[in-house]
Amino acid sequence: MALVLLGLVLVVVLAGPRAARAVEFDEDGFIAADEVIHDDLFISANSVVVNGTINGTLFASGENVTINGDVNGDLIVAGAEVMVNGAVNGNVAFIGFSLQMNGPVKGSLFFLGNSLLVGPHALVGRNIFFNGFSVETQPGSQVRRDVSIGGYQALLNGQIDRNVNGDLGGMEIGGRIGGDIQVKVSEPVPFGFPNWPSVSRVLGGGLHVTEEAEIEGNLVYASPVEQSEAIKSKPGGGVVYQPLVETPSVLKASGRFFEWILKRVQHIVTLLALGGLVIWRRPNMLDQLTHCARRRPLPSFRLGIVALLTGGVGSVLLVFLTFILGLLLGVIAFGELAGIVFGLGLSGTLFATLLAISILLYGSKIVVSHLVGVLILDRLAPQYSQKPIWPLALGVIVYVLLRSIPLAGLLVGIVATVLGLGAMWMGFWQRCKST
Repeated sequence: MALVLLGLVLVVVLAGPRAARAVEFDEDGFIAADEVIHDDLFISANSVVVNGTINGTLFASGENVTINGDVNGDLIVAGAEVMVNGAVNGNVAFIGFSLQMNGPVKGSLFFLGNSLLVGPHALVGRNIFFNGFSVETQPGSQVRRDVSIGGYQALLNGQIDRNVNGDLGGMEIGGRIGGDIQVKVSEPVPFGFPNWPSVSRVLGGGLHVTEEAEIEGNLVYASPVEQSEAIKSKPGGGVVYQPLVETPSVLKASGRFFEWILKRVQHIVTLLALGGLVIWRRPNMLDQLTHCARRRPLPSFRLGIVALLTGGVGSVLLVFLTFILGLLLGVIAFGELAGIVFGLGLSGTLFATLLAISILLYGSKIVVSHLVGVLILDRLAPQYSQKPIWPLALGVIVYVLLRSIPLAGLLVGIVATVLGLGAMWMGFWQRCKST
């Protein structure tokens, strides 16, 4: 859990130059009601209770986390069971198992876990971005902008002022939706596990619109089967059914979240295995490449762009020259030699291309992950930053989590590829010069 919390603080650690300020660290897990902290706070324990006021960003992690006081900044929290009763005058980012929001949030809510419950007194000032098993908004709750959902089920019985987008197994609409609903759902069949932890009830697959629902815009749903009988309240903009050509099973719908988790774990294991191999065979190489990227990030980034462009152009040019040379040899009656040129040239080009792709996909990410881990541990736990495996492990987890964020993750992947590739090129060039 501590590693997850460290991953969540990456944005703050790497935010660039800023005014020097102290940071509060709390290890007993308790902030009293009369305590006011005028700074960012890191708090971690098995059980965390914050009753006081935090005038800054709050980073909290623990098995059970309860926030009763106000947070005048962002709340970044990781835990098994988390309850937020106080006001958050910023954004909320959660990674863990279960989150219950009972107080107002001025910004947006970002969720990655099992279940999210938005209580009857909760107010989200902007958007909700959810990826997990179940999200429930209770009557009396309000989201002032949009809700985007990926997972198995959504029970939307509160008020959402704008649009709802989802890719789900089952969805229930019982509250007020001020805009449009666009959702993909499975066929209406029972879910295989009626009792799910930290979830009030489990829906069957498909669409469920109750008589109490108020939908001011359009209801557009895609499903293997038409489900008009399940729509008990007529939307103001009408209903549009979009048939799905491929029929997914409810098991597939309920397994989307776990499939997502499995892919992230596979990505982490792959990068750790390859990075560990590099540390084992060349213990100092990763430190040297990280040193290049850390001391000269802008030159490394520029070199990465050059390497990316020249590598692509070079591969095309190599294939073209191989083809022209083989064609010329064939024309002047050196047919056997032309076949050798074609065979060896194209095989060599294919090998070089595969090697370049492997470096792009994995090598650059390993270098940048190690760099991120070193930067974080240098500030938070310097005793671990000199051992290459710990920065690599932490950096890989942070990278994979950030890479999984929609849209922003694409930018993270591009930056990591370019920076890591440039650092490898710079390190190789310096090694050649030294020898």
